[in-house]
Amino acid sequence: MLNRKGVVFGVTLLTLGIFSLPNSALAAGPYELRERGNDQDFPTWHVGRGTRLCVQNLDSQNSASVKVQAKAAAPPEEIEVPASETRCIDRGWGGAIVNVANVRGIPVRVWTE
Repeated sequence: MLNRKGVVFGVTLLTLGIFSLPNSALAAGPYELRERGNDQDFPTWHVGRGTRLCVQNLDSQNSASVKVQAKAAAPPEEIEVPASETRCIDRGWGGAIVNVANVRGIPVRVWTE
């Protein structure tokens, strides 16, 4: 069992980069956003590493679209994904929480790496 000092020490080591988490530690999802307006927040990596966000279109006939926006006052970015395809973007969001919202109501699966 960790006491308060142990938790603070561990967080300090992570912050200073003395101890690092495995690559999958901040990976999130996959989450399905099936309807228009469905959204999900995703964690991102801090300085020194970018975060890859992937969107898979689950529809075989229609293009899907999602709005991606870091909650640190960044402008939104729209990602269009053709039918049955996957698109990934790599960004250095610096640890900000990123929100992904379904724009058209075409079902998508979203995850980060």
